[in-house]
Amino acid sequence: MVDIHSHFLWGLDDGAQTQEESLAMLQMAAETGTTDIVATPHSDRQYRYDSEAVDKRIAELSSIRCGVPRLHLNYAHDQRFERCRTRLMPPVAEQLS
Repeated sequence: MVDIHSHFLWGLDDGAQTQEESLAMLQMAAETGTTDIVATPHSDRQYRYDSEAVDKRIAELSSIRCGVPRLHLNYAHDQRFERCRTRLMPPVAEQLS
């Protein structure tokens, strides 16, 4: 199962606030059958997108979780301004085929 919208990256928006909370979210996802999960941190007037922090947290969590579930990234810009772009690391489609 693929979860395409999650705020498991800690300290970036209104999702997980600590690394421990992030790990608990990923553990629960894995236990309920999620094979792939896509981080969708907010990027709008309230939450500034910090690509270095996002990349670092993805790498840290991937290392700790040993790839279960596989972590991906899609950043969600403020839809009101139609600035939504997709950036998957690595693309989910490639890993699921």
